This record gives sequence, structure tokens and C-alpha cells, in this order.
Amino acid sequence: MVVKAPSLLDIKSIADLHEQLGYVPLDRIRLFPSPGTATMDDLIRTQNDSLRRCELVDGSIVEKEPMGAKEALFAMYLGGLISRFAEEHDLGVVLGPDGLTKMDEDLVRIPDLSFVPWSRIPNEEFPDDAISKIIPTLTVEIVSRSNSEQEIARRLNDFFKAGVKLVWVIDPRKHLARVYTSETRYKVIDETGTLDGGRVLPGFKLPLIKIFSSTRRRPMN
Repeated sequence: MVVKAPSLLDIKSIADLHEQLGYVPLDRIRLFPSPGTATMDDLIRTQNDSLRRCELVDGSIVEKEPMGAKEALFAMYLGGLISRFAEEHDLGVVLGPDGLTKMDEDLVRIPDLSFVPWSRIPNEEFPDDAISKIIPTLTVEIVSRSNSEQEIARRLNDFFKAGVKLVWVIDPRKHLARVYTSETRYKVIDETGTLDGGRVLPGFKLPLIKIFSSTRRRPMN
């Protein structure tokens, strides 16, 4: 699904705004500051005053869908493996599900996981910014129950437009993943398939079943 490039000129009603944001549940769209007028400073203030993680989308503050406990487990398990691999091979750093990343002037996203290679980090030291301005090369989305197809499509549009090279969309309920190399080019792998880092995370391979089986205790060897 290709998402039309966002434009505030197209928004004339709440219905237009709802469509523009990818049909996220209405109770996740903040009305203060007024949609379309919020800034990164507003986002930081909202984050400091709220228990919910929020993103800035086209000048509107939108609450990120909270992860269920199982989705959080999957994210931590996968993030730990990627982080360990990246450290062993001196490839870069991994941001967890609280890492704010500026994608455009009025767009700040929080991928569930993201990998940033050293080549994109100035002076090879990750800066101490409230909102990172460094675009990752890999982002991971763990699909939650209320994520609509349109919301995921909008997120993909934003990631690739900003310069992300690879996106893994993992669906725990369907036990599959979609591996995107562009907004429209992807392959579906089921739990018998393997996640491959390709040129973005060279050498990284992980059977998908290992993520879904991470909820069960494994026998000791």
C-alpha cells in the first residue's frame, strides 16, 4: 500500500486528519497542542508529562500504541541479539522502543527497534540528544493489536522517505514477518523462515521461530 505524501492543505476535517495519520485509534490523537501545530519542543514536554510514549506526525502529537507484555518480550529478545551481534562485529548501535528519532521537520517516530551503523554517527559517538537526528538503516515494528494496516503503511512511508534501508514488520499473532527493502518491495516469511540483515546488518541471520519461541523456557544442554 502506497501512502500519499502528507500535506496539511489536504486536512479540512477530523476525518481527513484521521486518514492522514493512518487511521490510528482516535483516543491516541492529542488535541493539545492543536493538531498540525505541534513542534518537537511540544513533543518533549508531552513526553515528560505523560506516562505514554508519543510521536510527532505532521505537527500532531500521537500516542504510540503501547506494547503488550509478549510484544515487549519479543522486542527485547530481538534487540538483545542484534545489539550483541553489532557489538561483536563493530557495526553500530541499537536503539530500543523509547528512542525518539527525527525523520523530518514535523515528524518524529519511535521504532520498536532500530539499528544505526557507525558510518551514520558523527565522530563515532552517539550524541546525547532528547531526539536523535540520526536516521537508522534498519527499523523493526512489532505489530500490536490496534495497529491498522494503514498505520503500518504510513510508518513504512515515513521510514523509507527518511533514509531507512530495511524494515522488519513482525506480526506475533500471525507468526510471520514482512521484510521490506522499499515501501513497496517486500517478502513474507513464516516461522520456518529466517530474518537476514543483508547489506544493512551483514552476516546477521535469525530463524523467525526463535523470536516466537522466546516465551518458553528452553531445556538446558
